Parts: sequence; C-alpha cells; structure tokens
Amino acid sequence: MRIIYLFILLITTIPLSYGQTYYALDGHLVDETATELVGATVLLLNLPDSTMEEYALTNEKGIFKITAPKNTSYLLQISYMGYETYSQEINLSQKVNLGTIVLKEKSEALASVEVVEERIPMRMKGDTLEYSADAFHTQEHDNVEALLKKLPGVEVDRDGQVKAQGEAVDRILVDGKEFFGDNPEIAMKNLPADAINKVQVYDRKSEMAEFSGVDDGVKRKTINLKLKADKKHGFFGHVDGGYGYTVPSPFKGTANNHRYRSNLSLNYFNPTMRVSTIGAFNNVNEQSFSFMDYINLMGGIQSMMSGGGSINLEINGDDPLGALLMDNKDGIARTLGGGANFNWFISDKTEWSTHYFYSIMNKRKEAFNEMRSIGLNSFFTRNGSVNSNVQAGNHNLNSSFKHKFDPTQDLKFQLKFKWNDALMKRSNFEQTFGANQQRQNEIHQHYNNQQNGWGLNANVLHRKKFKKKGRVLMTNLIGGYSNRKKETTNISRTQLYNDGGTLRAIDSLNQEQYGLEHQQIYGVEISFVEPIAKHSFLDIQLTGMFNFDTKDKKVYDVNDGSNILNNELTNLFQKQYNYQTLTTRFQRTKKSFTLTLEASLQRSYLKGIFSNGQTPLARTYYYPLAVVALDYKISQSSNFIARYATNIKEPRIEQLQPILNNNSPLSLYVGNPNLNPEYHHNLSLRYNLFDQFSFTSFFATASFAMLQNQIVDNQMIDDNFRITYRPENSAVGYQGNLYVNFSRPIKPLGVKFNLGANGQFNSRKTLINEVGNTELTQQYTFKASVENRKKQIVDALVGAKIEMNKSTFSINNSLNIFYLNYVAYADLKLTIAKKWNISSSFDYNIYANEAFANDIYIPIWSASISRTFLKANQLKIELRAFNILDQQVNVQRFSQNETIGESRTNTLGRYFMISARYKITQVGAKKPNGDFDFQMDRER
Repeated sequence: MRIIYLFILLITTIPLSYGQTYYALDGHLVDETATELVGATVLLLNLPDSTMEEYALTNEKGIFKITAPKNTSYLLQISYMGYETYSQEINLSQKVNLGTIVLKEKSEALASVEVVEERIPMRMKGDTLEYSADAFHTQEHDNVEALLKKLPGVEVDRDGQVKAQGEAVDRILVDGKEFFGDNPEIAMKNLPADAINKVQVYDRKSEMAEFSGVDDGVKRKTINLKLKADKKHGFFGHVDGGYGYTVPSPFKGTANNHRYRSNLSLNYFNPTMRVSTIGAFNNVNEQSFSFMDYINLMGGIQSMMSGGGSINLEINGDDPLGALLMDNKDGIARTLGGGANFNWFISDKTEWSTHYFYSIMNKRKEAFNEMRSIGLNSFFTRNGSVNSNVQAGNHNLNSSFKHKFDPTQDLKFQLKFKWNDALMKRSNFEQTFGANQQRQNEIHQHYNNQQNGWGLNANVLHRKKFKKKGRVLMTNLIGGYSNRKKETTNISRTQLYNDGGTLRAIDSLNQEQYGLEHQQIYGVEISFVEPIAKHSFLDIQLTGMFNFDTKDKKVYDVNDGSNILNNELTNLFQKQYNYQTLTTRFQRTKKSFTLTLEASLQRSYLKGIFSNGQTPLARTYYYPLAVVALDYKISQSSNFIARYATNIKEPRIEQLQPILNNNSPLSLYVGNPNLNPEYHHNLSLRYNLFDQFSFTSFFATASFAMLQNQIVDNQMIDDNFRITYRPENSAVGYQGNLYVNFSRPIKPLGVKFNLGANGQFNSRKTLINEVGNTELTQQYTFKASVENRKKQIVDALVGAKIEMNKSTFSINNSLNIFYLNYVAYADLKLTIAKKWNISSSFDYNIYANEAFANDIYIPIWSASISRTFLKANQLKIELRAFNILDQQVNVQRFSQNETIGESRTNTLGRYFMISARYKITQVGAKKPNGDFDFQMDRER
C-alpha cells in the first residue's frame, strides 16, 4: 500500500525542462551621463506574442544577466522610471554580451504621459516594484491569490501566507485603501485576478512617518492592488455552489451523507464609494472566521496588551469559541458566514469605512486521547475518549472615520463592536493507570457550557504637526467594555481504585455553575516628537492604562432536584490593574541605518478584592523598561536588524482567583493571589537578503527571551493521580527560536526551490509535589520544496517536511521523549486548451512511534477536473473528489505541563462534489442621469 501512495506522489511531481539549450545574455546599463542605473527592469519577450520568457533587474553596478532557452526571435525590453523604454530584437543562438546600453531621459512632455499601448510586465518605480497583472497569465476564474503566485519575487505558501522579496506581507491594500480591515486573506480570496491592473510591492512607512514627513525607520512589507479603470466603476464578483455525497456513507439514510458548499462575492465600486459583500455556507470544514476574528471577539489586541507591549492570550478548550480554533482540521463542521464592507470617500479630507462580519459554526468531534504524565518516581498514563458538539455564532462590526482638518492636523475615530453566543456539549470517559498498569481512577463526565457576551472598543487619535518639520503632538484616547455570561452543567462520576485494582471510593458530582464577567479598559497615550538634529528626533511619551476585571462565579450542588449554593467554590473576585509609563525615545534615521534608544519607567498597580472576607491584595511595582534597536541597510538588497527590549506581563484574573476550578475533576486548578508580574528580556536578530539580480532570497531570524518571575503551573498529585494545578512564580525561564529560509530559481531547469529550517526551545522550572523539576522542550523542523516557474499550462509543487520533537524532565528521566513526524506533499494543476483544468493534491503524513503505540500513516489525496463555458468563460463546472483514500483521522501530538500526548480525532471522509461557478463580469456603465445599468453577459 505504501508503494501505491508513493506512486501517487511521484505522478504529481514537476516536469522539468530537460533537453533545452540555454544561453546567457548580459549587459551594462547607464544613462547619458554614464551613471549606472540600478534596479532597471530587463525583460526578454517571445515574438510575436510578446509573452515574457525571462526577466532581471540591474544590480548595484547597473549590470544585468539573463539565462534563457535558445531562440532566434526574442525582444529585449528595458525600462527605468523617467527614461524612455529601450527595445532590441535578439537572436539568442549563442552567448550574447550587449556591452553598454544607454537609456535616454524622457522629455518633460513624455514624462507626464503614461503610454498605455506599451505593456511592461514589471518595473521599478522608485522603491516600488510594480507588476502589470495582464502580463502574467491567469484564467477567467482565478482570484488574486492565483495572480500573486505567478509574480516573480512573490511567494504564496499552501496555507495562504504571502511573502514578497523574502519578507512576510501582512497587509494588502486595494487602490491604497484597506479592504475588510487589515485581513489580507479576504482580498486574496475574494477579488478576481482580472480586476487588477497593477500589483505594487513596497515597504510602507508607519502612519506617523507618513503624517509627519520624517522617516522613523518603521516599515511594513505591503502589497497594493491597483484596479483596472472599468472595475473602479460598476459591479463585479462571482457566485458558486456545489452539492456532493459521502461515499460510502457512514450514516445510512440521514442528512449527514450530503455535502454542500456555496460562496458569494459581489463588489460595487465607484470613485467615491466601495461596497463589497461576501458569504459562505458549507459542511466541508471550510471556516468562515479566522484566528484574528477570535482575537477581535475577545476585545481586540489592545485589550490583551500587558505593560511594555506584550500580548496576553490564552485559548481554553473548555471555552466553546476557543475550542473551535484549537484545530480546524478535526471533526465535521457546518459553517455559515457572511459580511459586508463599506468605504465612503466623502471628500479629499474625509472618509468613512465600516465592515460587518457574521459567522456561525457547528462542529461534531470524536477524539481518542492517550497521555503520559510525570510522577515523582515513575509516570502514569491517562487514556480516554471525548465526544463533543460545539456551536458558536459571532457578530463583528468595525467602523473607522478619518478627517483631515488641514495639512497640519487630522482625527481618526475607530469603533469595534462584538457579540457572540456559544454552546458546547461534551461527554468523555477517561482511565488512569500507574507505571505498573494498575487502574487508579476512572471518570465518566457530561459537561455543557453555554455563554453569550458583547463588547465595545473605541479609540480617538488626534495628530498635530507644527511649523518646525518633524515636530508632532499625538493624543490617543482608548476605551472598552465587555460583558460575558456563562451557564455550565457539570455531571461526573469518578471511581478511585486501590493499588490492587479494587474499587476504593466513588466521587459523584452534579453541579450547575453561573458566571458573569465584566471588563473595562480605558487609557490615554500622549506623544510629543521633537527634531533635535538633522536625521535625529526625540519622542517623549506618556501612557496611562486602566483595566478593571470582575469575575462573579456561583456554583450550586444539585441534590434531589434542589440547587444548594456551594460556598467553597463560589466567589466574586475583582481585579484592578493599571500602569503609567514615562518614555523617552531617541531615534536617528539615515539612508543606511536607523538607531533607536528608548528608556521608560513604568509604575504598575495590582489590586484584588475577594468576596469571601479574604484580605484584599494591593501591590505597587516600579519597573525600568528599555529598547535598543538597530536597523542597518547593508546594501540595496540586504538589511540587518537587532533589537533588545523588556516588557511586563501581569497575571490573568484566572491565575489570581483563589477558587477551585473543577471543570475537569481529574485536573483541578486553583488560582494564586500572591503572584507577581513577569519581567521579560527579549533579544531578536534578523537578516534579510533579496537579490534582485537573481531573485534569490535568504531570511534568518533568531530570538531569545529570559523570563524573570515566570508564572508556571505547579502540580500536586494525589495517590490516585488526580492533579491540582496552582500557578506560582518560578525563578527564571528561557525561550529561544531560530528560523532560516532560502529560496532561489534554477532557470535552466525552469524551477524554483525553497529550503527552510526552524528550531525552538522552552526551558522552565516547576514543582511536582514540592520537588523541583526542569522541563526542556525542543522542536526542530526542516522543509524543502520545488516548483516550476512558468505556470501557464503546468503549475506543480512538490515538497517534504520533517519535524523532530524532544522533551526532557530532570525529576524523572523515564518520561524523556523524542519523536518524529514526516509529511510529503505534491500539488499539480494542468490547463488544457484554455478551458479544461485538472488538479491533484496529495499529502502523506507519517507519525513515527518512538514514544507512542504505533506508527500512523495518513495519505490524503484530492483531485478535480473543471471546464469553463459561455462566451467569456464566465461559467465553470467542476467535479471534485476529496479524500479519495477515505482517511478519516487527524493526529495531534503535544508536550506541555510535564505531559506528552497523542490525540486522534475524526475528520471529514471521502466525498464527491459537482459545483458551478458563475462570474459577474459586466460592469455598469454610468448613464447621463447618474443611474447605473447592471447586467450579466450570457451566451447568445
């Protein structure tokens, strides 16, 4: 069977371009004053159709070199901003050296006119690399993601993450404006490729630098999509739907056999307004909300910020919303989602944007878990099964208003509203065995959690420039409120056994819990920037943040139908945390480097009030904080960044509340009101190289963190291996990460390869039954992939990844573990006669058994065939086969809290689906009276 799987992998490998003869073409580019032109675009086009064969950019010395197949009919085209385009026919039947080529500067009249007849596939415009979208072949139903994959220097991985010039892209703009907020995936997935005129890649300056006119050295790799002129005025979009069936069906005669999916994207743009709607409805495990949507539901990034700028985020499996995001590959999910985006450019000075998003998901999951945990003298094993059903719905409304009073001041107002409700029903069975395999405990549990909540966040930013260039005053007001209600039913029966295996005791639990949580956050940030010398400025910042948390929990024991208040588990806890920071930041920015020196003094105040009469806690802390950063531009193609920073991370309210949490009777948790904040030292190094001459990219980053007063969960394990976790401040913890990525095209073979490696470690000190333990976890990942460069007919990718995991425990070496996971994958897409497409995707996952019961092999193979119809290929019919080998299990392995584990969950099995997609391509022409005529082209 493994030979069959390997054969499937091999048949989807890349057809390499062997047998062709390649020759080099080089030259030297200067202007009329003999000044070398750096970053000019050099294109080699096939004649007579002018399709691009190869490309290059001139290096720091104005030299270019192109390697291309032998051909007697090429057109060489060279372009540089502000200069006339140079063209020359080339006979590449041997190595060609063109010597020095002189570009002529455009006359002022020509420079002000864009020559639309001349299509230049790519060129440098200052610091912006611009691609002409029409020069890169895409099909009628391709989206922006498919277009980006074809652009030289741009990479889109299988998870949809975008890199440009070796750096991650975290923002995609449409005509310079946000589209559905700052989520780049929505623009990539929902905008059609043929709506794009230009794709611009550049380093976007910070908002403060754009406003003040003084470069602060802060830049983000950004992609801007410039729409075609006819798409800026009218309707465009698509609608598609599909129906399928599970084969063979595990649920005879029920609706669970049926598979369906539908998507809608409709856009209306005009010069002053943009309206976009998206929608999705499916039961094939396609999520309609992302990790960032979850963060927005929990109050946004601002509500999770600790002193010094760290993010404090916990995703809890007992929380229905968090449970949906812990793994989106497992279970069987039904999803409905939709949203709308509205941009109104009221005037040159005023704009308003709003986007709303709604989603609801229902997921059924069955899991079998096997875990080994550490004890003082040996380990113990816990096995169990879990059945769960989670349903969660959420509404997100984000609105932004910007107004520019005059060239010296502006105002920005942002408002975020969230509302969610969720229900989780879970039943589980677990057994615990000691090192001698004697059963120690057994539990049957039914756990239901229902919750709903809402929240509102707002901030107002005002900026004022003064006459002196670079002098700026900024004031930012922040406010937020959230409310969440919970109702929980917890019914369990725990059986405890003696060492001989005889039943010793039965512990029954039947409780109803009611929780009410409130959070208020408000603050102010004031920043005054003053230039103190040429290229240098001083920034004085004053920050005050105030956070109030209330957690009211009432627990009732259910006895003979009556609810009796459990005073030991009931508590009202109020946490107040605020900090004030005075910061002085010096920054010097020149062409080759940016140096930042920052010193802060932070006062933090933590107060906790208990309802059970316990003495309130009140503590005040003073911390020095610092930032030292250097951003050094080594050359036109490479830069180096070094940064050292400190920050504070305060305890969460759950960690401070001294009340027992018995949601899992075998794993109890009780907070600790005596916790102190963590103090972090963070060092990061980054090197980035993107060679425009060869389109080679190399990226390396290393980070190291030392965590003083690290908060860890210490454990007390009783005779029947029930664990009680309690957070404590440990001495010092350490974390580190190293990531390296290398990518380069091999032009004679017509391919591009990508190599990557990642290593990370986490060292922490904990207590187990008051005995010290040092836990060290390490993970190393190596990956490689190769893909073809010319994707007009064949688009192929093949790769592999090896993941090594190692965990050691000083208290007990018997649990030390080392295990490997492997994955090989291949993707293939063929375009036949412009209308037919055949695609195949294959993943082969191997989970080795070094520390677990058995090797696990999971091959996943999916394939599809599609054809376009109608006059303009607006209709696409597709037949899809998913998970052809019918593998219905997903595997996760983990190591945390002195426990190693493996979880095997159900996932969607084999199904076949036929779908249709109709593309709305006719834009509405503006009538004289201002009305619009909306229609769809169809075959006559």
